Amino acid sequence: MSGLLSLRSSHTALVDSLREERASALMQAMGVVGFALLTALAAKMQFRVYLWEVPITLQTAAVYASGLYLGWRNGLLAQALYLALGLVAPVFAGDGYGASYLFGVASAGYLLSYPAAAAVIGGLAFAGRTLWAVAEVARPPD
Repeated sequence: MSGLLSLRSSHTALVDSLREERASALMQAMGVVGFALLTALAAKMQFRVYLWEVPITLQTAAVYASGLYLGWRNGLLAQALYLALGLVAPVFAGDGYGASYLFGVASAGYLLSYPAAAAVIGGLAFAGRTLWAVAEVARPPD
């Protein structure tokens, strides 16, 4: 009876192949570049609230997704690449780019925290998966 309803699947999702412990170097590089570009695209999807200097964008979702799907290391690298792209191309939510824009806008603290946020989310996702596996092994038999 306990086998009828399970939170675990015998099949792995295609997105699981992006995780750093399973993926080839090429797949990891594609994931890092892909999530950096996804973050840049999400920065352009914005709306502004009257009298609020920082725009509301979908960047946060892209940052969290990079940590969840790529793991802590590659999520951090993807967001660091995004910041590096912002030094040479206008990928941020505003119209500017370069070091003076990155360190001078009101949202600079948010932008600079993206690599750390992706690493923390990726680390927590891995820890949660590991704790789930430990709890599954420690579970008493039915």
